[in-house]
Amino acid sequence: FGVGWYGLFYKFKDETGREIAEHEAAFTVLAPDDREAGYESPYACWPLLNGYHGSNPNPIEQLDIMRKAGYRKAWGQALHVKSEEEGKPWKVTISSIYQQLPYNPGFPTKTYDELVKKFDRGVVKARETFEKFPHCEVIQLLHEQGGKDLASEVAGQRPAVRGEYRAWDFENPDDFHKSQAARERWEAFFCTEFCKRMRKEFPNKRIMIGNGSSSSQKIACLLRNGFDLNLVDQLGIESKGFTTMPELNANRESPGMFWALRETARVFGYSNVTVNACNEFVFRPERTVQRSWSRDKIMQITDFSVRDYLICLIWGCDIISTGHLEDANDAYYDTNWGAGGQCKFYPFSYPKRMFTALAVLTRILDCPKFLRMVDSGENCSYIAEFRRNRKIPDFAYALWTPQFGATAKVKFPSGAKIKVYDIWGHESTL
Repeated sequence: FGVGWYGLFYKFKDETGREIAEHEAAFTVLAPDDREAGYESPYACWPLLNGYHGSNPNPIEQLDIMRKAGYRKAWGQALHVKSEEEGKPWKVTISSIYQQLPYNPGFPTKTYDELVKKFDRGVVKARETFEKFPHCEVIQLLHEQGGKDLASEVAGQRPAVRGEYRAWDFENPDDFHKSQAARERWEAFFCTEFCKRMRKEFPNKRIMIGNGSSSSQKIACLLRNGFDLNLVDQLGIESKGFTTMPELNANRESPGMFWALRETARVFGYSNVTVNACNEFVFRPERTVQRSWSRDKIMQITDFSVRDYLICLIWGCDIISTGHLEDANDAYYDTNWGAGGQCKFYPFSYPKRMFTALAVLTRILDCPKFLRMVDSGENCSYIAEFRRNRKIPDFAYALWTPQFGATAKVKFPSGAKIKVYDIWGHESTL
């Protein structure tokens, strides 16, 4: 077999020739692993841990699958090793930390000293984690906060005015439970204190704030209450994806909402904030299309997955973690998250088409640095230029269209050595 994804379909019959069972299986053939990227690689995933949701209880097998796909990071709770030293054979680390810290504002503490002690406990756990995973660089603030819609300032429904920052009055607190304004002021105060403390304790780490479907609403709410975005390094997003086209960028569950995040910062006067993807970013379930849709629709899900990664690279994300490593093998599978694995559920763990395509992408776009979008002459035909910062640097170009297909004519300097790959890894030389 050459490189690519292969599907198998078995039918079982009894001695009379009556069909008694059928089974769909798959395997993939990948090219030799010549990736050079280490912990700095942006490629990550979310392996379900230790049999959770019926997943593979064997950590070595899951780590081997991660390595074949080219993943170098995983959500801290889901990574199967307790340190980078233990994970050295697979070159893996955790993508970010937040569960070690009080990452959501919650209810106001009764005193400022209580808040400080809350941060103290989190700092101890975070420092222990960073000592075990020194290449983890991101501290995440807020989790599943903010909704999917655009901030009203971005939608043009109200002017963008950064409000006056007010410290929380612990002696005479506002009624947090009855006043939306009080809850918003507490959130701005909490996030401000959190960022100042983390910056003091971990000056070499990056602080990422935001974890909603677009995070636009939540970031705008903080800014209305005086929060200063200069306290953070990145704005985070956790779009769900599902069956939404990756390029869409208005009130959609797609990577295109990076635009909304940057635009929210811009309308409030911040132009130097970068964006990033969070740990549970974009799920592309095939379950929704397997029974009622055509094979072309299943292929579209694979195509969307590849474009998710390309869009993240273009936006400069250093964490790209889409879906689970495998589907869940319990009732969680009946959700768009549980069916969003890149392989079928355990114990089969058959690779889906998207696993093969993403493994090809992580190998071809190894050590990538996005440079520019090449003018294709068409608004709906994309050509992204990357520099591959390998031992022998070179360039890579990704070409795609959101719908249908197109014939592209690309000129290169005379004498250039050109290799062409499709999403299955088939290679040709021009």
